[in-house]
Amino acid sequence: MTKNQNVIWSVPTDWVRATTHDGSGASYGGGQYFGSTYVRDGGKLYVARIRWSGSDPEHRPRVKEVKLKNSFQTVKLTDAPTETPDGKTIERWRKVRGFDKSADLNGDNYLSWSEYKNRSNKQATARFRWESRVIPFGRMWNQNSSWALTNLANPNYLALMSDYYASTWSEQGLNGAYNDDTNKLLGPNQFHVYSGGRVAELDVVAGSEAADQLYQTQFAKFLQDLSERQNNSLISVNVGTANLLGRNGQQALTEAASLYLREHYIFPSTGFSGYAGIAKYWDNSVFANDGRSVIFQASTRYGRVQYFGSSKDNWQQDQYSALAIYYLNSHPELSFFNQWNNGYVYGSDNTSADNFWQSGVPKNMAYQPSTLLAADLGQPAQQIPEGYEPIPLMLSTETPSPADYTIVGDTSQTSVVHVDLPDGISHLLPTYTYFLYQSDNTVVTGGPEDMVLAREFTKGKVLYRTDFFGKSSDFYRSEPVTVYLDTPMRVVGADGQIGDYVEEVTIGGYQGLFLLY
Repeated sequence: MTKNQNVIWSVPTDWVRATTHDGSGASYGGGQYFGSTYVRDGGKLYVARIRWSGSDPEHRPRVKEVKLKNSFQTVKLTDAPTETPDGKTIERWRKVRGFDKSADLNGDNYLSWSEYKNRSNKQATARFRWESRVIPFGRMWNQNSSWALTNLANPNYLALMSDYYASTWSEQGLNGAYNDDTNKLLGPNQFHVYSGGRVAELDVVAGSEAADQLYQTQFAKFLQDLSERQNNSLISVNVGTANLLGRNGQQALTEAASLYLREHYIFPSTGFSGYAGIAKYWDNSVFANDGRSVIFQASTRYGRVQYFGSSKDNWQQDQYSALAIYYLNSHPELSFFNQWNNGYVYGSDNTSADNFWQSGVPKNMAYQPSTLLAADLGQPAQQIPEGYEPIPLMLSTETPSPADYTIVGDTSQTSVVHVDLPDGISHLLPTYTYFLYQSDNTVVTGGPEDMVLAREFTKGKVLYRTDFFGKSSDFYRSEPVTVYLDTPMRVVGADGQIGDYVEEVTIGGYQGLFLLY
């Protein structure tokens, strides 16, 4: 005990983590857990007990005040930016303590008083190494989220996780894993660093493009190695909406998984191009060519439900448009459609007035467009009718200079070539989606202002009318376009009812349409 009554001791090497109950559940809610449900419900702690051997109990030590160190205190910086590059306000800056690994002479990830006083980097003030770990403050879903990243280049970690999954997957009847939000790793969409911020294991600064690219590569390698160790396992990743092969995507992950989830990918007003769009959805065809599967998730964001109200008709029309967009890009046996509402709160409970036109319906039944799925379109016909042209395949590229709408091929091709692609080439399964109608005015080369896209099936065809960028409430009110049919066909209504044969159809803004022979 020091003069100022601090107690200093060396952490015993044989300490193990302890729980505050026996696991039976009998003590839950009782006993001294000091108001902390974390302690009561099984938070694992290190516990120290101090015995007093003096004869006078009045002179024994008493706990008067417990102080916890603020590991990530806020700091005031006069010259720091007040906004992120994407325009979001930075409310506060926090200081993360660095750990001087060179001072840890015995390698126990803890600096004793002697090690701490003799450290070479006096700015590194973390005593424990874990104090230097950091999460993306303010960017997690809630206070219970933990997005601290792991050193995936450590082979011991891979072996440990592989052994763990081999055991737990078998116990749970599973054979695979799902990884959420893989586009949020170590890049600028997660971290903004004022100074320092260098990650010891990577030797790069958190929040930099270099850190993001390096960690993406390590993450992909980790998943590939894991799938090899766990034979026949399914590894799934939730990737962003951008084409993974372009400069906004995660090119490192294109061979890392067997199943890709494109969350909130299809909107009822999905545009032709932009950051994402139908002309850029062809990376899914690359996955299909390689035998990898994709879940296209649709939502009602930017749809009739959002712009004009949650009525039955608006819900049916939004589901119709979303399913039509899916059919323009899907591949049998490898593509899957998932319809959801306008938010990210999932579950199999019943609908409410906030997420469906009718309350009290099981979501898995309400959102699935069963009547439309019952319309038998057959299989993709793998051809484009004579006189029509395939839509282009666009890519956001870096070479020779950054460009958002570089045309690398069209939907009739089995491969595309560009220097920015892995090995300069990508092979894909063609969809043969084509322009049934396109306006004379264009936004960019190959990108009309207004268009009707179509795809042939053995028992019918699918149409969808859109504009270049999509998500425009005004385009819903645009004048209908009349399309003349080469042969009479029957129109499938939004309620799944099949009409009589017609020789022409009119199609409004962001409207999907199924036609049967």
